[in-house]
Amino acid sequence: MRFRQPDGRPATKAFHDEEQARVFDALMAASQVTVDEAMRLARALAVAGLTGTQARMTTSAAPRTEPILDQTPNAPMMSGAPNTGRSAMDRRAKRAEQTAAFRPTRGRPIKGQTCAFRAYAERWRSSRRLLHSLERQRHVESHLFTHIYPFFTWFTMEEVTTTLVLEWLVDRLGRRCAHSSLQTYFNLLNAILNAAEADGVIPKNPCKAINLREALKGISKTPKWVPDRRQTVRLLEVVPAQYKAAIWYGVGHGLRFAEVMGLEAGARCIDTANQTLHVIQQLRFHTRAYGGFYLCPPKSGSVGRLDLDPTVASITEQHLRHFPPVEILLPDISLRMPDPGKPADMRTAHLLFYDHLKRPLHDRRWALLWCSWREQAGWPKEGTFHSLRHFFATTMIQEGAEPTEIQHELRHAKLETTWSTYIHWWPRRHRVQALVSSALLREANES
Repeated sequence: MRFRQPDGRPATKAFHDEEQARVFDALMAASQVTVDEAMRLARALAVAGLTGTQARMTTSAAPRTEPILDQTPNAPMMSGAPNTGRSAMDRRAKRAEQTAAFRPTRGRPIKGQTCAFRAYAERWRSSRRLLHSLERQRHVESHLFTHIYPFFTWFTMEEVTTTLVLEWLVDRLGRRCAHSSLQTYFNLLNAILNAAEADGVIPKNPCKAINLREALKGISKTPKWVPDRRQTVRLLEVVPAQYKAAIWYGVGHGLRFAEVMGLEAGARCIDTANQTLHVIQQLRFHTRAYGGFYLCPPKSGSVGRLDLDPTVASITEQHLRHFPPVEILLPDISLRMPDPGKPADMRTAHLLFYDHLKRPLHDRRWALLWCSWREQAGWPKEGTFHSLRHFFATTMIQEGAEPTEIQHELRHAKLETTWSTYIHWWPRRHRVQALVSSALLREANES
């Protein structure tokens, strides 16, 4: 393979590994180095498991005065395991993409400094810990590592443009990301870039040019898949007796998965004497903050007091006879958040649903069980526990329930949310003109 020096003079360098050649090209494009230096860096970075894109981002993120490797004559190569082939290199590259840590700025001035997106975002996250609750910190960390870093990690802050943000939004939508979730991720990215603009890292926040709410108006919020009655009955048939009541709370009341897992025996949640269901908590998991499972308010504070369905009440009584509730000591922040720096209140919860070891059900464990039941019931992969909530809502519509009644049962903060999600299930009304003309004709005939 033939290459040229930065001044245009040709130079011939051969690589036995195609990956090393790509790394070499990336280094030559992004760094002011000679061919010999790029040759040595390419081989060293390839041994370390970096791809060409990673090499370019690494060199562009670092100040030019700080060499990546020792540039002295006869300097040893970067330490690492010998190259055992493309498959091993690909595995190391993939691992590096997932866990790579960028060089911190160590308190140096940010303004005017070239900075990798992930490096700045991590500083932003660390600096906001005093302002965010533990639950908020957990969500921020999860959103960053799951939905933002995989796309933006290898870009510098200056390279994050409006076009790039739009490409990221299209990528998330292509992965069937819910609109409400996408708005949450976009707000997080916008907050980071707002801080970067205030710090002088970037001249302008590219998110300011995007009105995501308007952009999503033309995209339907309709659920991707909703089971019909036959498919729902089939699922109830294949689910084991221990978890059949959990399915009924999704089918009969539209509860979310975490809300079902947080249900307790007794009047706190299920008041059978007054035929009332109190949705006041959900079961979540956070090792670092709470040491595991804990109870907190439902999503978006959607607490509610609902009329308990008689069928669900009967099935709950049967469930309690065969599977008594398990008593577990859990942190509880459903009614009161602890003061900063103080532990959450602990209390004994009487959970309805648990695993074979009488432990709360983690969502990963539930996912394994659910996939098996879904396959037996003949459901598609789009069928999740949340599909039961959609079945509940659409069945109420088909049975003639009013929109406000459905909003109350689903505990939506706004009627607009209920309407925009399930608009295609409401029956079409006659045109207003037809209603008015019919009334006039009836009046004329009577007179």
